[in-house]
Amino acid sequence: MEVNAISVEAGNDTSFCNTPILLQANSNGLATSFLWSSNVFFTDTLSLDSFLLVSNSMQYYVMVTNGICQSIDSVELKTENIAISLSGIFEICKGGSAFIKVNNLIPVIPLINHHWSPSNNLTFSGDSSSVWMAVDSSIWIFVEVQNQDGCHLSDSVFIQANEYPISDSVWASKTPIYKGESTNLNIQTTDKVLWETGDTTKKILVSPTSDSLFLVQAYNDYGCTIYDSIFIPVLDVFCDQEKIKIPTAFTPNNDDKNNTYRITDTYRIITSFKLEIFNRFGQKVFFSNNKKVEWDGTYQNELLAPQVLVFYLELECYGGKKLFKKGNITLIR
Repeated sequence: MEVNAISVEAGNDTSFCNTPILLQANSNGLATSFLWSSNVFFTDTLSLDSFLLVSNSMQYYVMVTNGICQSIDSVELKTENIAISLSGIFEICKGGSAFIKVNNLIPVIPLINHHWSPSNNLTFSGDSSSVWMAVDSSIWIFVEVQNQDGCHLSDSVFIQANEYPISDSVWASKTPIYKGESTNLNIQTTDKVLWETGDTTKKILVSPTSDSLFLVQAYNDYGCTIYDSIFIPVLDVFCDQEKIKIPTAFTPNNDDKNNTYRITDTYRIITSFKLEIFNRFGQKVFFSNNKKVEWDGTYQNELLAPQVLVFYLELECYGGKKLFKKGNITLIR
């Protein structure tokens, strides 16, 4: 055996009711210091003596040293004839309600008193063994109980109050839309998304056939959810000359006024386009199926003389509505 060897005996596990217990550490060597702590890492100091007066049920640790060697032992202090557990709703969203219930693990010895702290914002559910509490921030809740034998026991639980998601805005790429037209719905958030359509992306394509309200929720991993919505008006389509400008004349003379001929889709309702223009000899001098193309009044790279031309226009608009138009165009110089 080494001359400097040292050992410590903290005593047997014991129990108590209300009277504090004196724990005593005995060393078989020449101890120079004692340290009592509530954990095996000795991150706190309960006493620097060989003894410790305690009244809380938990595991206590003692370290003894002689300047060279050290030894560690522990003792568990248990409560006598009283035991509880806490159950309920401990994780909520800010502003929600937490629920805490004290369960008596020795039901043959009834609990006769429950003292809660902090006591503000508590609502008792039936008797004082369970409470509801409105919580705006995370908080520790403590309860001390007493049984009919006069024994006391304390316990605590941490209530986690989680933040709600943040949604900056919900918007549509185009609104209102015409019947048969589509639009993109967007939501700005860093959290998860669920649209009433079942989509889970932050940008979805919708094609409502009538005025529609679209609901969306943003939620996080804690189950906290916020709701938003966007209303999309749907306009009926009139594929006629009130919505589509069809000129009857143009002047390709380079004066920056009416120099080209073009069908103008002011309300952007045309989905299919076909324009044919013929001269008086029946020659097709212009053709296009692109509504954005403009005609400069030339045929085979030659400027046409002033004349009256014939056009045929076939259109299809949103909603499948069609327009066929035949008419004259006067080319003026």
